[in-house]
Amino acid sequence: MTKAAVVLALLLTVFAGRAAATPSALDPIAGVWKITRGGTGTIAVVSARGIFAVTAKTKVRVGCLRFKARDVVGFVERPSRTRLPKGVYSANFGPAGIGGNYAIRLKRTGSTLTGRVLYSEDNQPGGPFTFKRG
Repeated sequence: MTKAAVVLALLLTVFAGRAAATPSALDPIAGVWKITRGGTGTIAVVSARGIFAVTAKTKVRVGCLRFKARDVVGFVERPSRTRLPKGVYSANFGPAGIGGNYAIRLKRTGSTLTGRVLYSEDNQPGGPFTFKRG
């Protein structure tokens, strides 16, 4: 085998491996969502390593939490890492340890996400939440 053939075979192996590890389609939760109940502002749900990161696109208020544009609001677990039914997600908003952290169960129906607070640090009030695709 020539040196060029070895290099080509190695490159094909690397790129084929990367393609196999990349999800074939984005999860429907990814995208921009406007908060229509339980707060104000717009968030973006973007794919990150092993999770979906939730960032503020505008100033955001969610329950007792306040964020500036581009702040990290929280994360959403990937469905492949939970045993939840299709269209149901486990999310966490706010930093832990300062009294304003929410564990939220999100349910996607079409272009709407509804969120129910499962746990609130220091029993802070919050939710229910509704988000509409932006």
